[in-house]
Amino acid sequence: MTRSRDLANYVSTGVTAAELDQLDTTSGTPGSGNFLRGDKTWAAAGGGKLLQVGFDTYSTEPDKSNSVFEAIDSTNFQVTMTGVASSSSKFFITVTLSGIDAADWIYMDIYREITGGATTVNISGNAPGITMLIHSYLNDSPCSYSWLDSPSGLSAGSVIKYAPAARTDAGGSRDYNINDSGAISSITVFEISS
Repeated sequence: MTRSRDLANYVSTGVTAAELDQLDTTSGTPGSGNFLRGDKTWAAAGGGKLLQVGFDTYSTEPDKSNSVFEAIDSTNFQVTMTGVASSSSKFFITVTLSGIDAADWIYMDIYREITGGATTVNISGNAPGITMLIHSYLNDSPCSYSWLDSPSGLSAGSVIKYAPAARTDAGGSRDYNINDSGAISSITVFEISS
């Protein structure tokens, strides 16, 4: 159909020309860097740009029994972000631990190390971590969790490392492992401008 034919069809259903004009009114300038807001105003898109992405997988099946948070394997299961863009960068971290098997509760968090700065073994600061699983429901269970980190002490060019962290609840007398039965775990880190 042509535009004039469509207009005639709308008018025949009782839609007035004034109502059609209201539908077609926008302000601002459309363009590839703009988006149309809900109030029909074109605005520049900004903020929250993805700066870099780091990803790692891990297939080792470590046998752990620590009752305080520590990195599961800060050498072989970690993401290092080099050349951080700015001191105000944010980092979105997502972790998937697969094949979890534990004799007690397992608490999970994220380990962070800033080169020349602070090391934090659980960035949530929460005693039970970001998430937890109870042993009675664990039999090669998977668990995914995420965290948005706004670390202090960064400067442009900093190097920051993230690794999955975990602990048990039994004073180190019970063990846990991940990647049971050949499973693979992963960590992904996104640096985002603020």
